[in-house]
Amino acid sequence: CTEQPPTPRAELDERVALALKLMNREAINGRAFFKGVLDVRGRNDVYIAMDEDSIKHEAYFQPSILLGSPGQVITIRATNWGFIAHTFVIHELGIESWVLPADGPGEAGQTKEFRVTFPRGAQPHLVRCRIHDTGGMVGALVAIE
Repeated sequence: CTEQPPTPRAELDERVALALKLMNREAINGRAFFKGVLDVRGRNDVYIAMDEDSIKHEAYFQPSILLGSPGQVITIRATNWGFIAHTFVIHELGIESWVLPADGPGEAGQTKEFRVTFPRGAQPHLVRCRIHDTGGMVGALVAIE
């Protein structure tokens, strides 16, 4: 694993702010459910959770934003920990797939692997659940140097 040089804080903040703005724009109420940022530069794979909080009426990806190098290829392993079906969609990469729910409390549902490429420019790739994106289930792949 090679250590990455630090990204200037202003550039990082600007890229994450743009991703959040685009994520929020997808939600009907103007609020995507944000569940953290993970820097995956130098990694070959990452696990993310797809889940929902039925009390708060929130569906989300956790982490919501992945930071990678421009053009970096990574395998995302998405596991549905919830009780309802979700989809994993990245329009820019032609990815759309169902990820089925768990059978019971505390059990993992289906895990699917997606080979993705981070964008080469400042515009992030949005990750959506096409069933719940207008309700706030939106994430992003953000390229940083």
